[in-house]
Amino acid sequence: MKFDKTLSLVSLIIVIILSFIPNVGIKVVDEVFRSYYFGFPALWLGYHKGGGGQFSFQVFNLIFDFLFFYLIFWLIKKLIKKIAKLKRKFS
Repeated sequence: MKFDKTLSLVSLIIVIILSFIPNVGIKVVDEVFRSYYFGFPALWLGYHKGGGGQFSFQVFNLIFDFLFFYLIFWLIKKLIKKIAKLKRKFS
C-alpha cells in the first residue's frame, strides 16, 4: 500500500474534528473532578479540570484513530476506482 498524502491529511482532519464533537468524541468520565476525554473511536486526549487543569495525551490511541480513518478512506478510494473501471468496461 502506497502512502497517500491526501488521504493522510483528510484522515488527520477527520480525527481532530470528530474528537471535539459532543456525543461522538467527547466522553465525561468523572462529574465531580470534571475529567473529559476526546477521541473517536479511541480516546487520545484527556483534560482534567480538578487539580489545576491537567492534560493527558495517548500517542498510540491517536495513531490508531489516524490509521483507522486512513484505512477506511483508502478502501473507499479503491472501491470507487473499481466501480469506475467496471463502468468503462460495460459502456
